Amino acid sequence: MSLLRSGPPASGSPQTFSFVASSPVGAANLAGVYMLITVAGGSSANSCYMKYLPGTNMFYLAANDGGSDFGTGGLLGSTTTLSNTQCSVNLATTTAAASGNDLTVAPTVTFNASFTGSKNVYLGALDVHGESSGNVKVGTWTP
Repeated sequence: MSLLRSGPPASGSPQTFSFVASSPVGAANLAGVYMLITVAGGSSANSCYMKYLPGTNMFYLAANDGGSDFGTGGLLGSTTTLSNTQCSVNLATTTAAASGNDLTVAPTVTFNASFTGSKNVYLGALDVHGESSGNVKVGTWTP
């Protein structure tokens, strides 16, 4: 399993990010994509921590400041907006698409005014056999 990411969006908010996870045996092998925008060190606490499960087309945002509770989530394309104290994700404009070995997840994120300064961007993937890539730093971004 490999992880890729296209270039970061421009500064500001809202922004649509583009995260690409890849599996050498096809995108259908990917069970989950984890996206993390946080301070240095990669902690999920006090961050914008998201996950997408392609098998159910469900998208989640860590609902607590500890970064450990993904809450109820919502279906991509629904009118749901997921929020925590760092960011909000609009599911009406968030997309996911599989093509060959790649699964591209493009969340539309609005950052809260208090979520300032340079952030690290991480991507992780889980395959259907439970193998995890772990979170890999794929860039930086300033809200």
